[in-house]
Amino acid sequence: MTRADESQIEAHKLLMLLDAETSLAMKLVSMNTMAGPEWHAMRKRHRACFEAWSKFTKELAAVEPVIIK
Repeated sequence: MTRADESQIEAHKLLMLLDAETSLAMKLVSMNTMAGPEWHAMRKRHRACFEAWSKFTKELAAVEPVIIK
């Protein structure tokens, strides 16, 4: 498997995790449940997912800079 393939798989995995937590956040908002243990647990998981995504993109950019035309 090439580095590009591995990066694509990792990006997909991280985005799926982040999307799941974002969807849960929207569900909790729609249920007016923006406090309590479920909300706080979701916030921690969402933050961890976002930080993992951010770290991944920064590391990837350092190795394979994006060229915008």
